[in-house]
Amino acid sequence: IPLRLPGKRFARDHLPALEETLRRARAVVVGPGLGRHPETIYALRRLWLILAERGIPVVVDADALLAWSRPRSPKETSPKAHLRPFPAVLTPHAGEFRRLAALLGFSSQVYPARGEGAFSTPPRAGEAVEAGESYTAQGEDVFSTPPLVAEACTVRELARRARAVVIRKGPVDVVAASDRWAYNTTGNPGMTTAGTGDILAGLVGGFLARGAAQGLLSIPEEDGEALAFRAAKAAAFVNGLAGEIAASERGGPWYTAEDVLRSLPAALRRAAEFA
Repeated sequence: IPLRLPGKRFARDHLPALEETLRRARAVVVGPGLGRHPETIYALRRLWLILAERGIPVVVDADALLAWSRPRSPKETSPKAHLRPFPAVLTPHAGEFRRLAALLGFSSQVYPARGEGAFSTPPRAGEAVEAGESYTAQGEDVFSTPPLVAEACTVRELARRARAVVIRKGPVDVVAASDRWAYNTTGNPGMTTAGTGDILAGLVGGFLARGAAQGLLSIPEEDGEALAFRAAKAAAFVNGLAGEIAASERGGPWYTAEDVLRSLPAALRRAAEFA
């Protein structure tokens, strides 16, 4: 449920107004449309502390990703300033991934999922492969090629440093936790249209909230990461599947995020066939 707040930007003064909402929240999605003003970044880091203390899962997207790194402001000297909510799922595209990696202190090279040295035969839509496994299409081991494996290892390293599950959005989505990764190939070039990433973040939040409602989050930390990993994989799959349905209805990958949103019920029904 979107929460409207007064003013031009999200700031620390808004945090008290969130109290009642957070008491009812089973998951929080933060980021789309927030902006990068220093007041906003500072307020987000205060929000991470509140969510961490209450054990509320969070999905971090778009501009909010900049606030996930360690604080550098002299105002943020408390030992608790480094606390982050858990479980958490970060949903960067390639550019956001590089910026976040730099903020977390390591140099990342995001390898292309498609192109020279990747694979010539795309995998079937919907195939998701765990780390250590491979999927073969027409005789080619497409998920064991060096560029895609290197990319997956880079995403996994970011997940480890960020202490979060990461969905690195791209032609092939890489979903990684600290000790595993998976690929998602649903979708098409139309998924680059504005707003589809917001839908993905909302889907992850919905799956996390559903897990919280079932009491699945009051479990050991390693199982919390596993739950976030499953939620992230499911959301990436359904989001891309909705894009495929939208493209089939539009006659090609020229659709809007609203078209993807309208396709979600059909995508969820179709995804249930894979359960």
